[in-house]
Amino acid sequence: MRSLLFGAVIIQHNDTLASAIDMETHAVATLLHDLGWERQLNSSIVTADRRFEVDGAIAARDFLHGHGDGQHWDDSRVQLVWDSIVLHTERSIAYYKELTVQVVSKGISMDFSGPAFGVTDEEYAAVLEQFPQDDLVEVPQVMARKRKVQNEEEPATASSSKHTKADDKDEPQSQLELQKQSLHHGIFEPYPPAKVYRLLEPGPVVLVTTGSLADSTHNVMTIGFHMVIQHESPPLLGISLGPWDASFATLKKQRECVIAVPSVEMAGVVVDVGNCSAADEDNEDESEGETTSSKWQRFGLEALPAAKVKAPLVGGPNVIANIECVVEDTKMVSKYSMWVLKPVKAWLNPRKKPGEGGKMIGW
Repeated sequence: MRSLLFGAVIIQHNDTLASAIDMETHAVATLLHDLGWERQLNSSIVTADRRFEVDGAIAARDFLHGHGDGQHWDDSRVQLVWDSIVLHTERSIAYYKELTVQVVSKGISMDFSGPAFGVTDEEYAAVLEQFPQDDLVEVPQVMARKRKVQNEEEPATASSSKHTKADDKDEPQSQLELQKQSLHHGIFEPYPPAKVYRLLEPGPVVLVTTGSLADSTHNVMTIGFHMVIQHESPPLLGISLGPWDASFATLKKQRECVIAVPSVEMAGVVVDVGNCSAADEDNEDESEGETTSSKWQRFGLEALPAAKVKAPLVGGPNVIANIECVVEDTKMVSKYSMWVLKPVKAWLNPRKKPGEGGKMIGW
């Protein structure tokens, strides 16, 4: 309900959205967007091999096709619901789709990131007062419970002939009991293979800057996928940055960037930056005559000149370090969106050394 109301307020503040978006389609897509989180055992909605967004989109489409009113919907409205649900977590795509898809995604994201897109602090607080966020839980915990447990029956063997009815008393009587036992037995719970990256993400979550401070084209984004590739001769780092990211084209052209390591005090800002696309800023700035540097101003980030690259350092007392990098290797970019970077200059905040007052942001 919160996401629906957030989206409704976004629409209310924008005449273009108010005249273009069908509120019923928006409401259905938003209210059904989490069907893929179904946690009932033997769920007819959840699958083991599809993303929860896809499971939810399929379930919503089936609901509309089977509902008396939904049967009168034309294909375009049903498709809008499908797209809104399947893309609601992929903001770098959803924000370039139809207006309904955009607003559904933005309303849902605000449940996690706070007021934005024209929604005031007061309006946001009013929604939370009526519908508190007590139902929000950690994603990995929910994912572990939402997926069906895959139980494989052992093939019968010759020794099974010794089986007696007395043995049945010690065995689960149904597949449901087997699943319950598996879910709650001991310490561990099942976890979907498609999400194991969340267990292995090394952290810390970092900020990556691209562009040029000199001509105010500098951008900043949040990245959680990165790694150390080589310690020396030369030191090499890897980051995952794909064409869906606004910084991709700039990095491809200029072949340099800065990796900034923020401390936990900046966690809120880092999340907000991750939920904001420079492309969105560009679209807004065109009408106001501003540059992409407004993104830095919006989140209160300080851009400082780097020593060896055009991209800026991220300044401020809560930044642990900045690493100036140049692109060393692009062989894996087209297939894996993996950039190999070579650090050419590094800066450390002496008051925020890791382990000495500087705690990094981990997932």
